[in-house]
Amino acid sequence: MELYDAHSYVHRHNNGKCGNADTYKCAEHHKCDRFFRIRKLRATEPGTLPFLLVVKGSHSGKLTGHKKKGIHPAFAVEVDAAAMGKDGPQAILNSLQMKYENQAHLLRHLPTRTMTKSHRGYLMGKAAEATKIETFADLYQWASLRMCQDEAIFLTGKLSTARATKLFSAQNLLGVQNEMLVLKCFEHRFEEAGASKESFGLIMTTRRVFRNVLYAVEGQQSDGVFAAADGTLE
Repeated sequence: MELYDAHSYVHRHNNGKCGNADTYKCAEHHKCDRFFRIRKLRATEPGTLPFLLVVKGSHSGKLTGHKKKGIHPAFAVEVDAAAMGKDGPQAILNSLQMKYENQAHLLRHLPTRTMTKSHRGYLMGKAAEATKIETFADLYQWASLRMCQDEAIFLTGKLSTARATKLFSAQNLLGVQNEMLVLKCFEHRFEEAGASKESFGLIMTTRRVFRNVLYAVEGQQSDGVFAAADGTLE
């Protein structure tokens, strides 16, 4: 509605036979005749939400002093993209002002610095919520592409001893050496205070850590140190 009409609207009532039609009245004028009616239609294709927008009346009456809240939908995509980047609130606002400096009708609706700052916090919170791991299934899904359960993955392919040594000594391959490897995911179900509960976790390492263990053992062989694999790296 805000893209169709620059004024603010508030929900008044639902008057559809099946509860599928909502009426929104102008909030910026007293007893204004302007209103929108949105009627939801039956979807003919999966994943779609068709609707019918009806506009009636004209703006009239004294101003109410009502102020809009939040960022105008016309700038939502731009602000979302910028807010998740490196630019701060003022830099985002400056960028928008420069972009629309010759379009006064758009400049009037630019978000304030405070709006942009608050929106960034909101987006970061939503992103954190989306990546929260709450179940063993969530953990396993996250770990699936990081699992290392055989030699081929550990050596990033079947490498000769010489090539493997080169892989671990090359300074330009620190990313490969320090990449996190998940060796195993585990879960534990138990009863506590009469309630069924679950805990879960993972065993992880890096190629560099594993290689350091080998170097340590080899370096102490002359001192009678003996080491044996316990099957952790399956």
